[in-house]
Amino acid sequence: MIDTDQYTYRAEWSMEDLAWVATVAELPSMSWIAQTKQAALAGLAHLVKATVAQMAASREPVPAPGASP
Repeated sequence: MIDTDQYTYRAEWSMEDLAWVATVAELPSMSWIAQTKQAALAGLAHLVKATVAQMAASREPVPAPGASP
């Protein structure tokens, strides 16, 4: 299984949402919004792990760390 901790995560402040928005380069359609940077990154990391596990279980291709779609 791929180690999703090696994925490229980023968090930025959103003036529109008045919150932190975390994204992951390898799965660009995913994001997580939270009131703190740490919470946004943690929430997204949890979501990414669950999603990658589901992808692997259904034999879908899972992006490698550092891979951009």
